[in-house]
Amino acid sequence: MECNEITMFAIKYLGFTFFIHSTAEAQKFAKRQLQETEKRMIQLQESRGNSTWTDVEFLKTANEQLVECRRVLKFTYTFAYYLTTPPKSSTLDMDEKEMSEEDVKEAHKDSKKKNEDEGNDGDDKIANTEAAKSVQQMQKERFEYHQEMLERFTESLSELAEKPLNEIDRVMVVNQTRVVDRFMKNMLKYVEDGMEDTS
Repeated sequence: MECNEITMFAIKYLGFTFFIHSTAEAQKFAKRQLQETEKRMIQLQESRGNSTWTDVEFLKTANEQLVECRRVLKFTYTFAYYLTTPPKSSTLDMDEKEMSEEDVKEAHKDSKKKNEDEGNDGDDKIANTEAAKSVQQMQKERFEYHQEMLERFTESLSELAEKPLNEIDRVMVVNQTRVVDRFMKNMLKYVEDGMEDTS
């Protein structure tokens, strides 16, 4: 590695660790807020006269959602960091670490023979590698977009839930909680499904 590459790697690593740390701190704050939420719920119920406990329970639900979103966001930074690792040129290369030296030589010989039999001079392998990199780059960009949107939705919910009690709009908090929950679950499903384009 050149000095420039090492510097870029260090900057990238520090950036990711900063995001992980700051999100972990935000998650701790959300957990502390969750402990304070019951007090706020009692105050809100008393301030609204004839409201019931279920009328103010939306605050607890919103804060629980914030804790969950912060937890998910914390792990998305780690995932994104490793998502930027370039793919192997072939599945053969990925399995080589687990194979003995003789098995690796045999597999390469078989692969070379297969390419010669098919009249393939290696251009297809290069094209496949380039296509895999392109797909990975597209997946990375999409993932980062989803990550950014989850951050925005989470911050918006946080602002709504932390407003002074006399300014809290129940409908807006409930709606934003649902939006954040649905978006987070869809994002996790997208990753679980291998980040394949379903359109």
